[in-house]
Parts: sequence; structure tokens; C-alpha cells
Amino acid sequence: MKNLIEYKAGLMVSRDRVIEPDSRKGLLFLRRIEDEVHICWKDRQSGKVEMDIVAVPGVPRFRRVIECNTGRVFVLRFEGVRQRHFFWMQEAYPERDNDFCQRFNELIKASKEPEKPKIVFSAVATELATDRPRDGGGCDVPAPPTPPPPSPTPGKGVTMVTNLLGFFLKMGQSMISLAKSTLSPEGTMPQPFQDPYQRQTKSLATTMHHQMSTVIELNNFSSESLHRLVARLPMDPDREEIECHTTSLPATVVDTLKVGLVADHVRSPQFYEALMVFQYAFQRCQLVGSLQELSVGPEALEAAQDGDFEEFLYILNSPDAYRQ
Repeated sequence: MKNLIEYKAGLMVSRDRVIEPDSRKGLLFLRRIEDEVHICWKDRQSGKVEMDIVAVPGVPRFRRVIECNTGRVFVLRFEGVRQRHFFWMQEAYPERDNDFCQRFNELIKASKEPEKPKIVFSAVATELATDRPRDGGGCDVPAPPTPPPPSPTPGKGVTMVTNLLGFFLKMGQSMISLAKSTLSPEGTMPQPFQDPYQRQTKSLATTMHHQMSTVIELNNFSSESLHRLVARLPMDPDREEIECHTTSLPATVVDTLKVGLVADHVRSPQFYEALMVFQYAFQRCQLVGSLQELSVGPEALEAAQDGDFEEFLYILNSPDAYRQ
């Protein structure tokens, strides 16, 4: 049975939240069995298939693990469950990883097998086949005698030798290419790393509230950032007082007052309630349009569309979370 796609890749195992590589040479491949696509992995030395998972359309996701910088590691995750499988790429050419990943995801999202082309016989061909004499009776007209095979001429003999020579030369080039690909070095085995998906995040509102409070305590805001933050706050007596003393007080004092004003709002019960409303709307996939206006990248939008806020927060911490 021919594989839909295959790639040299080794397994990785999880021990105490640490992902460690399996040194065996393996093959990750997709195979269609009847109407289902199966995600499989086998040991290339023993030929034993050790993983066979039915790919439900839209549920699995295959992507690179950016937290591992000592090798090329990818993870197969499943929506709504904690099941995941890590693989380290063993192909010699890293530039092919992304193409394989994209094609892999396209195939596991497909739900139906493409229809096979139908062979249609024309009426003329059917009639000729019906009227043709057959051995053993069925027609009174005797079949014409079979002419003797023509004797080979010198010109045809030379052509045959030339074709054979070209065939063996082509096969020789193929064997050389195969030998080069076989002897080429495979991917480097990565070092063990912490499982990035073992996160304790349970509440989007609580996490955002904690992170915002931490950022405010670090006090790494520029004057421009503080100005934009304060401009979004409601006009209350505290903000009015700061606005009145903007020109009469030193800039450092004004920035300190603005930081305190932002901190008070972030730590207020009203702001936490607003975060809870945001979490409620996010989990019901009602914020995708608003996130698109914020230039959020496609992977973050996909997580938002699925209502997976843990995955959404995780992607936002990656370097390419936002479109340029």
C-alpha cells in the first residue's frame, strides 16, 4: 500500500515533563485505509509500525516546536485532548521540513478520498471488440494467418543496443543518486527539553491579570506608551489631576503618577470583571473579527476560532505571532 506522504523522523518520549529523543531511525507517514487517513510511525530498521492513529478531519495539528533550539522538533497535537506526539526530523535537508508540515496538515484535514477516474468505452470500440473473431468458435470467418516475425535488420539492431545502453546509463545515474541519499547525514538528534505544553494555565482572566500586574511592577514603560495607556482610561478625578499637572511637574514625576494610575485600574475589581467578559466571549469564538483588526497572525486566529485560549496565549509569546 502506497503512502500518501512520508518523512524520516524519530520518536520522542516524555519523562517527568521532559521530552527526550528516541535514537532509533524512524519514518512518519500517512496512509489511506478505505475512507480513513491513518497517521503512522514505524522503525526503519525493524519495519514494525508502532503508531497508528486515525486522523479525524480538523482535529490533529502538526507544527514545529519553537522552544527546542537544539534540533528540528515537531509535535502532533489533538484538539480538545492532551494527547500529543513529538518527533525529531531525520531528513538531511532542513529546508524541506516546512513543506512536509504544510502538506501533512493538508492531508489530515481532508475528509474524502478523491474519486477515481471512470473508464468509458466508446460504442465503436465495443462493436469492434464484439465482431472480432475469437478462437474456439463464435464466428464462421477464419482468422487471418499470423505473419512470420520480420528478420532483424542491422539498423534495428544498432537502435536496440543504443536504447539498452541509454537505459543502463540512466539506471546507473539513479543508483548513484540513491547511494548519495542513503549515505548523506541525517538530522541531528536534539537535546532533551521541557514540555512546552505542560502549562498550568486554567483561566485566561487570571493569567492576563497576573501578567499585567507583573509588567506594571517592572515599570519598563516609555513616556509614549504611558501616554497611550492613560488616554484609554476613563476620565476620573485622578486622571484629571494628572492631566492638570502635566506641564508644571517634571516628566519623571508625571510618568510615575501615570504608572500608578494604570496600576490602580489593572488591580481594580472592575478591570478583572472586564477580563472575565473577554474570556467568556473568547471561548465562544466571538472575538475573531476584533483580533483580525489587531493584526494577529493566522495561527493565533485559528486558536481563537477554536476557543483554545491556552494555545492562543502560547502562540502570542512566539516571535511571529503578529503580522507585519
